[in-house]
Amino acid sequence: KNPILFSAGERIFIDSNSLGLGWTDYKFTEAMPETHVILNPLDTSPQTMQLLQDTTLLMPSTAYFKPDVVFGFCDSGSIAYNFCNGWCERDDFSFYLLTPGLSFGECTAAMPPGYMLLTAAEDCTGKAGVCIGPPDSNGMGLAFADGRQMLYKDPLDIAALVIGGAEAYDYKNSDFAETIAFESAAEAARARLLEARLKGLLASGSLDPGSSAGKCAQAYSNFAASLDAVGQGLEKGYHTDPAKAVAAANALKQAKLAFGSLKSLGCE
Repeated sequence: KNPILFSAGERIFIDSNSLGLGWTDYKFTEAMPETHVILNPLDTSPQTMQLLQDTTLLMPSTAYFKPDVVFGFCDSGSIAYNFCNGWCERDDFSFYLLTPGLSFGECTAAMPPGYMLLTAAEDCTGKAGVCIGPPDSNGMGLAFADGRQMLYKDPLDIAALVIGGAEAYDYKNSDFAETIAFESAAEAARARLLEARLKGLLASGSLDPGSSAGKCAQAYSNFAASLDAVGQGLEKGYHTDPAKAVAAANALKQAKLAFGSLKSLGCE
């Protein structure tokens, strides 16, 4: 089953999406009423703008459908949306986010019903809606919403906050931990079966240890070990403990790298 990130409304648009982890995809469903997502990027560093683009691409695409989920900017006291000849759909807006030289003043405009403000700033003190701090070298940082400080570990954490606030963030992380821990255990078992088969071929002399295929046995062993770390890191409530959240994110990163090594050797 796919988890549902939900925002209440009379008419709902339902879309499916996924967060790529390299060796698997975390699939989810989004259900949103007509929404105007308003970005106020006070921090326009390349890393932050890339993060905002990645977050936008995890939101629903309602092009040619109703109700609309559309995007614009807040610049000081005004809401700007005419750069797409009207409100931007998701994909057009995501490209626009990487336009060089973008600059915005702190948003002071009132947000009507159905408008959701997402601010990116060095300092989130007193910011309305959802506010994210700068990402670190691992793409992680602090997020503030509903009177809480949280840690975002991937763009979907931010998208969940925009869609359904802290409740959706908690739900996403709870389901993510359960789903990916289960998948990592299954994938680690598969990797160890392939490792054992390849080691048997190496022992019998049927496989050259110096060949790419011969190196796959160790690569599968490394991949399985990295998946073990993923499963151990994604314990219940991990996202509420910064040290555990960072460790889980690093384990996911290592698993992605280990799977990349398998692909580069031609094992997958």
